[in-house]
Amino acid sequence: MDMIIETLKQRLTHQGFDGLYCTTRACSCQVQDLMHCGRRPLTTDGEIAGCKPGYKHFDPRDHELYGRRFKDWAIFPSKNEPALEEWDRLISGVRSVPAIAGGAS
Repeated sequence: MDMIIETLKQRLTHQGFDGLYCTTRACSCQVQDLMHCGRRPLTTDGEIAGCKPGYKHFDPRDHELYGRRFKDWAIFPSKNEPALEEWDRLISGVRSVPAIAGGAS
């Protein structure tokens, strides 16, 4: 399985993607930390089931957690900067936008 993950990392990097976002649950990952969720079932075309390649974006607003300020990030399907409304839907848990928040990074 590690060889498959390494091959997927190389393919994502070669194609210019920043990571994966899950279409079925709250999960996303960057190429360097691929599959930290443990989700491993592959589809017949070699993709991770329920995960799609995408691009990392930072929420333009600051967030605070335990008294520390940070910029949140998420993997989105488009290179275009997400609108604030997309970030609001994502943060509120509405999954109409296919991206999942990552965290301070």
